[in-house]
Amino acid sequence: MQVNGVNVAYVPHWPQAGLIPCNDVSRRLHRIGYMGRIDDADKFQRFGSKLRAAGFEFVVRGPAEWHNYSDLDAVVSLRFLSKIRIRRKPPTKLMNA
Repeated sequence: MQVNGVNVAYVPHWPQAGLIPCNDVSRRLHRIGYMGRIDDADKFQRFGSKLRAAGFEFVVRGPAEWHNYSDLDAVVSLRFLSKIRIRRKPPTKLMNA
């Protein structure tokens, strides 16, 4: 389908199958996780250091653990993609969070 001369498609999104939700819903914010490609994790090191200095725990999770939110209070996400690639990337991380 085209909208204003641009090819577009609508694909509904849903949470990833098999997600393990947060166990503690006490509204405390203590443990923050990054769930993404490990090769991007180094971009979070300075951010993680600042979180630790402020009294938070920062956890980096690779692909084998992307489904496990059970011990996290919040999740941060970042994508390093070109504008063309980001337009085609689904908002799965947002849906999962």
